[in-house]
Amino acid sequence: MSDMAKLASDNSAHNVVDTFFSKDVFLVFKLIAVLFPVIFVLTPFVSVPDYMVIGVFIWFIWTLTLAFKPLNPKKVKTTIPWYDWVMIAAATFICIDYVCNYYSLTAKMGLYGIKEYVEIIAAFIISLETARRTFGLVLPLVAIGSLGFLVYAGFMPEQILGRIFMGENGMFGSIADVFCRYVLLFMIFGTLMERAGGTEFLYRLILRLKKVKGGPAKAAVIGSAILGCIMGSSAGNVAVTGSMTIPMMKKVGYRPYKAGAIEVAASLGGEITPPVMGAAAFLIVANTGIPYREVILYSILPAILYYLPIFTTIHLEADKFNIQPEESVDKKAVSLAEFTHLIIPPVALVASILIGFSATYGAAVGIFSVLIVSQFRKNTRLSPKKIAEGLAGGSMAFLNIGSAAPVLGFIMVGVILAGIPSQFGNWAMGLTGGLLPLVIFMVFLMGLILGMGLPIVGSYLILATVAGPAMSNYGIHVLAIHLMIMWFCETAAVTPPVCLATFVASGIAGSKMWPTAKEAMRLIIGMYVVPLLFIYTPLISGTFAQRVFVFAFAALGFLWYSIMTSAFFRGAISRPVQIAGLIITPLFFVNGEHDVYLYLKIIAALVFGVFVMIRLLRPARPAHPAC
Repeated sequence: MSDMAKLASDNSAHNVVDTFFSKDVFLVFKLIAVLFPVIFVLTPFVSVPDYMVIGVFIWFIWTLTLAFKPLNPKKVKTTIPWYDWVMIAAATFICIDYVCNYYSLTAKMGLYGIKEYVEIIAAFIISLETARRTFGLVLPLVAIGSLGFLVYAGFMPEQILGRIFMGENGMFGSIADVFCRYVLLFMIFGTLMERAGGTEFLYRLILRLKKVKGGPAKAAVIGSAILGCIMGSSAGNVAVTGSMTIPMMKKVGYRPYKAGAIEVAASLGGEITPPVMGAAAFLIVANTGIPYREVILYSILPAILYYLPIFTTIHLEADKFNIQPEESVDKKAVSLAEFTHLIIPPVALVASILIGFSATYGAAVGIFSVLIVSQFRKNTRLSPKKIAEGLAGGSMAFLNIGSAAPVLGFIMVGVILAGIPSQFGNWAMGLTGGLLPLVIFMVFLMGLILGMGLPIVGSYLILATVAGPAMSNYGIHVLAIHLMIMWFCETAAVTPPVCLATFVASGIAGSKMWPTAKEAMRLIIGMYVVPLLFIYTPLISGTFAQRVFVFAFAALGFLWYSIMTSAFFRGAISRPVQIAGLIITPLFFVNGEHDVYLYLKIIAALVFGVFVMIRLLRPARPAHPAC
């Protein structure tokens, strides 16, 4: 597990860049890492055939991974050994042949000669090896298992090899297209913002919030939400922001396990927070055909519901344990005036998407906006060197996600050719008797299991392909299904036994894993409950008025849950009252066509109002001197 935590911590673009520019590697690969994103930033404005873009993308992924990631992840790479040179040469030949002979290869699919089959096998080996160096053995083994099942099921090897090489879902297929047109550009935008002063802006914001009760914990939520939606890894997000926020939380009085849990909960939300929502959101667009603009708009209210109990619990426990804000903060050191112009690029990115442009175009607009706006002030000005560092940093950080693209294509070919999506409906019907709650629980368990060993993009893609069609038979809105799957896959980062993000946070906080995981699961209650609202309420499928109605009562429910689980609101709450309060909590979330459900909601809201009024009329007092 320590190796997994080390891998997660390496996801920081900052760390990757520092290592990258300090090692004695060949200049040509440094230049490739800089040029890699430049080519794809220009693709929204230049008409280039898709197969050419994807062929170049796969070559970049293979070449950079082989050049900079060692055969043994525990060792630091200081030179490029001969076997990596051989694979880089093979990768170059394969991608050139793919681009130059695309139409011929497509026409002959399944009828290839010895030369083509040797190329495909070489491409298969290179893809597995680059994924292994980045993610470990789990992802390659899943790919080998899925294709091995096809052989067992009677598919001919030439049929399988043709599909993984030239098929729509193969290594050069739709998944690679999503990664190079969407995910890469958003990560480049994030690293350029970081180089322009985005990290310093967040740091000053955190320092300023130290003057607010529970400030470091609230700052952790804000910083992790902003950074996590771009990073695409909750564990990596914990490693980056947690190294700053967890010590601050401990300093003001939070116990180590609570500080670690707050950082985990905050980082987990980054990948469900618009406008970027990590890499999986772009796969939702590819799978459903729903415009990215609609995906992020429909995700706003759920994201607020997720963070609401986290913020509320932080504030209540700061009161409960009398955690006082720091007063000795240098006003000059926390001034945000020098960085306010950096708000323009994210606004430009979001605005371009909301007015109807594609996510690819919006990301390119955001990147160009950073390059221009950063020149407004000296302390944020991006010099050519900083731009090169930002581009290289984005490329290297992207490898931690992008290396999965070809292997995910193998898995998709195996799943689709085997007919698993169509069979899943029969399996689910047999195991659950067709009861939707049991089917949802089955999907949750599958998301938890897949998420233990796969990145979010992999676990979501597999589960959406397998379970999505079966759940659509229940008449559920397609976006609701895919958002539910994405949210459930996220829970593996926190839920034991693997819970990688929790392990990383525990290591930083110096706490034990189980108390940290238990506290984190209490905080991320929204990650378990909100997906059910997607399915059973109009939170996604309804009109705007219906969605706001569901949101309002759910928000009250999460506030009530936070008060009762904290056992504090302007004073301690006795155990009988706490138990009774938790019993009525589900009433805020119930939904149905019968009027009785509305009456139950109203009763719960009235209880909430009366309780709050009684507590507001009494003097506030902390329960304990320290957390």
